Amino acid sequence: PVYLPALAKERGAFDDVTFTTEHGNIGGTPSPDEFGSHYNFEAQLKSADIFRLYQGGGLDVSFLGLAQIDQSGNVNNSNFAGMLRGPGGFIDITNQTDRVVFCGSLTAGGLSVSVVDGELEIESEGRNRKFVEKVEEVTLSAKAALDAGSTITILTERGRFDLTRDGLRLTEIAPGIDLDADIREQVAFEFDVADQLTEYELRGESER
Repeated sequence: PVYLPALAKERGAFDDVTFTTEHGNIGGTPSPDEFGSHYNFEAQLKSADIFRLYQGGGLDVSFLGLAQIDQSGNVNNSNFAGMLRGPGGFIDITNQTDRVVFCGSLTAGGLSVSVVDGELEIESEGRNRKFVEKVEEVTLSAKAALDAGSTITILTERGRFDLTRDGLRLTEIAPGIDLDADIREQVAFEFDVADQLTEYELRGESER
């Protein structure tokens, strides 16, 4: 999620978006290095006020990181790998947002990928799975989110998953990625695949 402002500028959409983070800054460019700080912000609210904005449904869409997700679509961003991080503002942000997008790599711990000639290459696979059979802690309940009418999307470097009542459905895949070897083998559960599986549009040759 920290790279979204740069992506918006690259695609010419930056002026159509207002970014905000839970520390209270609104507008400008969120820093990818110091979470919560913005360059050239337009307003700065107190912590209690920014959370009132979130709790009142003031967000159109939320982009958050992804630590773990399971076969039901439950998300864990608060307690994993022996580290109790806590939810922070996660619950306030997701609870009243109609569209929630989780962004993260399919695996973690040593993952290295690059884009070469318009195709994604896995140079080194991550040691840790993020798509697990059961999350260690439920920070977002998939059932509660769907019951509230939220639309949940999971974006990884290899493909896009949409959350349905039956679990996760893969709807897009990155060029150069093998569905079985690069995705199914790294996911600890079965998932649905859309009949019309489309491809990502990849840009640039730099390593991510």
